[in-house]
Amino acid sequence: MDSAGIAALITTLTAVLAAATAYAAGRAPARAAHRGPVDAVRRQHQREAYAALATQAAKHESHMFRV
Repeated sequence: MDSAGIAALITTLTAVLAAATAYAAGRAPARAAHRGPVDAVRRQHQREAYAALATQAAKHESHMFRV
């Protein structure tokens, strides 16, 4: 392979690597923008479930105390 072919190969590989890096760098903020609202809803449901669990545990404890 002559020097022009090697230079073209190196340039192509560098361009592919740069494109992959740019794609990964662009995906991170997009993923965070999507997951932010999803995580907020998940945390809200989790808080509601913990509150319901605490309420039921308190009811169970008061019932067992009377027995």
